[in-house]
Amino acid sequence: MKLIQVVLFALVLGGLIAYFRWLRSHLLDRVVVMALALLALLLIVVPDWSADLARVLGVGRGVDVVIYLSLVGIGWVWLVQFSRTRELEARLTELVRHIALAEAQPPPQQ
Repeated sequence: MKLIQVVLFALVLGGLIAYFRWLRSHLLDRVVVMALALLALLLIVVPDWSADLARVLGVGRGVDVVIYLSLVGIGWVWLVQFSRTRELEARLTELVRHIALAEAQPPPQQ
């Protein structure tokens, strides 16, 4: 095993441990993260699989396939995070409106 494989393997395992230790998530999120981590570990241990996948898909190199799929994955994560942020902003706006109406004071009489 080459040094880069050991480093990448350790980074993926470290990221996986950190995810499960400090981040709360839904079951589906945990399953997806575990599947992606296992796929990454497999591609690190057997890098020829990415080259085989590249040949099947008609891409030049295995690393290109990994980069393309990573870009799609990053775009998907960005959209999910954007959607969650918009939802949280809407909920916060409703909460602030509710509190403002609950604490509203009538104007002083002159």
